[in-house]
Amino acid sequence: MIEVCDTHFHVFGAPGQYPMVATRSYDPPAASLSDYRRIFDPLGVRRMVLIQPSCYGTDNRCMLEALATLNGAGRAIVAISPETTDKELNAMHRAGARGIRHNLAPAAGSTVPKERLLEVAARLRQLNWVLQTFVPPGRLPEVADDLLATGLDVVIDHFGTLDPALGLDQPTLITLGRLLESGRCWVKLSAPFRISKYKPPYLEMSPYVKALMEMRGDRMVWGSDWPYIHHIDKVGQAYDPLQLLKHSITDQAQLKAVLADNPKKLFDFRD
Repeated sequence: MIEVCDTHFHVFGAPGQYPMVATRSYDPPAASLSDYRRIFDPLGVRRMVLIQPSCYGTDNRCMLEALATLNGAGRAIVAISPETTDKELNAMHRAGARGIRHNLAPAAGSTVPKERLLEVAARLRQLNWVLQTFVPPGRLPEVADDLLATGLDVVIDHFGTLDPALGLDQPTLITLGRLLESGRCWVKLSAPFRISKYKPPYLEMSPYVKALMEMRGDRMVWGSDWPYIHHIDKVGQAYDPLQLLKHSITDQAQLKAVLADNPKKLFDFRD
């Protein structure tokens, strides 16, 4: 059985214990690591990458406290500000952090302003951290060069938010190909429900999974995006987040690469 790594999910604690920022765009449900594992342990998930939710801003406590219970089986992508000190970065690295979020969605906004990204990236390179970015639909071509200019490995969320109605020659997919050719890009085959207009298992995304695998199968990883904020009703209770990949990637060695080997390398997991 493949020891699966989920490279993208969130945990949320009690509001009184973990205050949320006033600029947040949503109020999340309570979603603990125990809740997550009840669902995902039976799917073979053995390694996990927790992603800092935008509603907490740069207060990473909820996520890092959950991470501390995983005994080396977890990593984290944190949110920082330009004022985060090297001492704080080093402490988060020891805790298991391996990169920062760079959220270009207007409602959430990155905690590192664009004009200070290169300054922050220079510090992150010392830790060999990655830049994980969410790009709104259609914007990847205009920001791709800025992402590469950081000198960091760039991890693109959720298929680059391509539009499945636009076909394989759309600018977003072409740009993903160019980024992958650089050798410093990884793509998360995650959260198809965010961009699909159809129902699970979102098989209209299969041609895009196959196209990205042909480009750089060694740079693809998978993530669930649990607990499916804003999309719980759409995915339904019976949703299997691995079904799309298992349908689309029939070569077992390639499937193992996406689900286990690639994320192990990207997020610096140790045996």
